[in-house]
Amino acid sequence: MTRSARAFRLMLHNTFAVLCAFAIVFAVSDRAMARDALGVRGTTVSLVPPEGFEPAGDFAGFVNNDLKGTIAVTELPKEAFGQMSSLFSDVGKVNKKLSSGGIKANTLEWLKINTGETVPLIHGTQTTSDGHFDKWMALYGGNKTSLVTLQVMEPNSLDPSIVKAVFASVTTGAAASEEEQLSLLPFELKVVEPFRFIGTPAGAGVLLTVGPNDLNTGNLQPILMVIHQAGPVAPDSLEKMAETQLRITSSFRAAQIRSTRPIKFAGAEGILLEGTVTADGAVKQFSQRFSIGKDGLFLRLVVLGSEAQMRELRDVVEQIASSIAFKS
Repeated sequence: MTRSARAFRLMLHNTFAVLCAFAIVFAVSDRAMARDALGVRGTTVSLVPPEGFEPAGDFAGFVNNDLKGTIAVTELPKEAFGQMSSLFSDVGKVNKKLSSGGIKANTLEWLKINTGETVPLIHGTQTTSDGHFDKWMALYGGNKTSLVTLQVMEPNSLDPSIVKAVFASVTTGAAASEEEQLSLLPFELKVVEPFRFIGTPAGAGVLLTVGPNDLNTGNLQPILMVIHQAGPVAPDSLEKMAETQLRITSSFRAAQIRSTRPIKFAGAEGILLEGTVTADGAVKQFSQRFSIGKDGLFLRLVVLGSEAQMRELRDVVEQIASSIAFKS
């Protein structure tokens, strides 16, 4: 796995956190338009990647190993577009929400895309343990709420006109089926009722819920996330790493951990953390299963719900957790 792909996974938890929880129109160059538009696996998005970017094998997007660059697509439910649009209308809001992942937004502009619409385009940087990145992000509506991110590790760079041509080329279509999206994950997972499938944001994790709404307004529905991500493997204990990853997710920074015990998770030694967190003024219960796979990436299964919901769903959550195994 390239360092740039690892860095992409480091910020995946920020996208999940956004779910659970800029005025100039540019003329776009044709320099990146020589290639045909390519569909991004498991998503509604097609785009024209620049020369040197090829489809990624471990997330939804494209990778350029020479530039240490990625183009990544993260999709949220259609209903999230209003909330995300509000976030992407203000640089300060973006920084407040995503700063924990080392992201700093500098500018926001409105980019005219090839369909004639305009989309908010954020330009900034991201600093991770792997290096410093030049970063661009744009938001699109449609059958899903699609966040497209392009980043290149400095001192490498792409001409801004090429970057804007990529974002202008984005089109959205029909959503991929549940079966297709699940088949592209790096791990096996069985969806057990009453949980139902919402999506696979970024093609590297999965989101489930119980209830009619894809967007968990007011945190009324229990939610289950499985997140496959990179992170610094410190000489700390597995328990300490599990707690660090929990608190990196903004919704769990102030979580009260009530119990910790060793478990087997996804075929490896793991840790189960359980406790409470305050969400929208209500105290919720959570559990997090955590282990490190053979590829060196973290795997986390996080469940959040009321005390009654967590009690009722305990056996079902265990069935889902037991079904998770890495694909060969």
